[in-house]
Amino acid sequence: MLAPASVFDTWKSRQPAAPKTLVGIARSGGKPIAIFHDPETSYAIPHAGSVLLIQAIYGGDKLDKQLGKLPDEGWKRLAGTYRSDGGEHVLFDAMYSASNYQDENWLEEIEDEAGLPVRIKIPAGDYALEEYGAWAPVTKTDYSLVRLVPAGGAPAKKPAKKPAKKPAKKPGRKR
Repeated sequence: MLAPASVFDTWKSRQPAAPKTLVGIARSGGKPIAIFHDPETSYAIPHAGSVLLIQAIYGGDKLDKQLGKLPDEGWKRLAGTYRSDGGEHVLFDAMYSASNYQDENWLEEIEDEAGLPVRIKIPAGDYALEEYGAWAPVTKTDYSLVRLVPAGGAPAKKPAKKPAKKPAKKPGRKR
């Protein structure tokens, strides 16, 4: 899950309710959290004014090389708003508590099972959650894409509609 650092620092090792889609917004102590449905290897990356939340489903060892191929269209806005007060946010596995993450004896297990926490800075503001879903930028690589975008910004881009054909003009009568 992704949460403000203050939530991560006090986390009590509980699994929040899984969203019905790939990701959803919930609250913990009044603070927003973004919860993934599946516990796959996840990344949180600030990118072009948004925050990418990416799950590696298959392959994906060269994610940094794939970012230039991110889709512009096909994103679907989901319910909920993620509010950042600015500062640090942490992507971590909710099954481990804050004390587990602070205990040297747990770190190797956590790293093997879930990966170490990813810390990013998110500018203050409200963010809308958008899901792209499955994305395969190259052969033998599959990701699930989600992003947080400024809520006041433009909505997710949708495929362009073909313009309606104008009816042919009827020939005018001469008088």
